[in-house]
Amino acid sequence: MRDLLERTGRYRVTLVNPYREIHPQLDVYARWTPYDGERIYNELIIRDGRTGPFCLAYYAIIMASVVIQAPIGRRAFRAYFDRTRPDLIISVLPLLNRVITDAARDARGHPEIPVAVLMTDWLEVKRGSWYPRGRDYYALCGTAAGRASLADGRRGARLFPLTGLLIHPRFLNARLRPEDRAAERSALNLDPARPTICFLYGAGGNWRIRDLALKLREDPLPIQAIFLCGRHQALTEELAAIDWPFPVVIEGFTREVHRFLGLADLFVGKPGPGSVSEALALGLGLLLDRATALPQEQALVKWLDREGLGQSFRRPDQFVALVRKACGAENMAPFPPHPHRGPGTNRAADELPGVIDEILRLGPPP
Repeated sequence: MRDLLERTGRYRVTLVNPYREIHPQLDVYARWTPYDGERIYNELIIRDGRTGPFCLAYYAIIMASVVIQAPIGRRAFRAYFDRTRPDLIISVLPLLNRVITDAARDARGHPEIPVAVLMTDWLEVKRGSWYPRGRDYYALCGTAAGRASLADGRRGARLFPLTGLLIHPRFLNARLRPEDRAAERSALNLDPARPTICFLYGAGGNWRIRDLALKLREDPLPIQAIFLCGRHQALTEELAAIDWPFPVVIEGFTREVHRFLGLADLFVGKPGPGSVSEALALGLGLLLDRATALPQEQALVKWLDREGLGQSFRRPDQFVALVRKACGAENMAPFPPHPHRGPGTNRAADELPGVIDEILRLGPPP
């Protein structure tokens, strides 16, 4: 988002981690355990796949901490806003938005600070987790499920709808012409014409990639695979040591995810709203792993199934069956055309600067 807005030449954007820079006391995990909350989330929940009761308990503790420390949090945020005097606050943090809007309203010497909440999940896992009650903020939302949260009458935030979740513009232009894609595949020692699967389980990687890949290895299909392992070095090394019966590319952490997804026909991975949005923008079919879905992502999986945008699995044998089915479809595309899939369907990156211009013109909601 910062690159997108600063590229217009109209904005200077400062990124702030409030758990470290404004109100460190909110991170109860850093206070009472060897891990901070971010590390627990990335390593124990995302990378190790503890997305069930462990994850729910993690969320519950954070929610309780925010509620208990709300008065302290408002003072901390207000002091920060008094000191930095921003023209606009854009929050991408669930749970903290009521505290942030209250602090922005009460900031001394600079009372007219508009607040915009940019939702990065597909929907609210708990009512009010993203959009609190009140009319004193703007809501930016790219999904129908998210916008439905604002329709109950209790939360009257001014809505600016977007055509999708915000993704980097590079994903909007990464789908190559067939001849260029064939050349790119050849440069990576892939077969130019063979159906290609891209495995992606977030920046931290996940052992689930190994489990699914080994199941494919038992019964080789006419496919090739791109394994994006993220920062999971052990996973990268283990996959590299295996003798694969089909062409593979094994990549650690990379800033060229758009390039690899653009070479694929099928996306396989964790149903994160960002990754799903990127894959849909590139026109890929989706095979989503329900076993690694976070609580707020389960509803996304159901919606994608219902809309015909993807299919889901829980066990490796179910995954192989879905890949086999996809291999029998033309161009490895077992899903029908859909208005939410393909180039031009998500224009949020183009829409956001205009929305920010309008919010600054309007000022705080009346």
